[in-house]
Amino acid sequence: MFIRSFIVLLTILFITIGFASCSIFIEKVKFTKEELIHYNVYNKKDMLIFMNLQTHDKDTSIIIKKRVYYDWQLLAYSQYITSFADVIYSNKNLNRSDIKNQEYMISIHKSEPRSFIRQEINYLYLNFLIDEGELLSAEYLTINKKRIFKVYKLTYNKKGPFLYRINDDSPEILYWNTDYGIIKYVSFNGNVWERINF
Repeated sequence: MFIRSFIVLLTILFITIGFASCSIFIEKVKFTKEELIHYNVYNKKDMLIFMNLQTHDKDTSIIIKKRVYYDWQLLAYSQYITSFADVIYSNKNLNRSDIKNQEYMISIHKSEPRSFIRQEINYLYLNFLIDEGELLSAEYLTINKKRIFKVYKLTYNKKGPFLYRINDDSPEILYWNTDYGIIKYVSFNGNVWERINF
């Protein structure tokens, strides 16, 4: 009886020390100001109103949540940790069974110790990598006669597991600016949607 109690107590002690040491020695991966430049474009409750240049239809997306959080795995690699920065939006054209009409618009992952960072812009189910975009000197918006400088032109390549979600109205080309976020997109059917509120 004494030996069994001693073994249980010793096991609890080792588990407690293990969790305490992991939380003490693992340092959270911090984002730099430059790494969050795309994340900081939007605030909660921001509205993005787009107009179709061909049909004059309007579409609205609303930023509903922003969060920065951390994840670490005790049993994998003792110092493996990932930081996440997400911006979640809602749009009537989204229809997911798990999260009704919501999707990540901006998703940034940073892992250590590999110093890996991935920055994605997602819109209407399709994701675009910022690092693969072409940096344009400026983009001209015709509706409000606005010229916006330093715009990323992001083109979707038809790869990945979500090809079944692509339709004619899906964005093939996305124009992204670090001050305004998505300013314009061109769908696969050639329709141009421009942001009309700034």
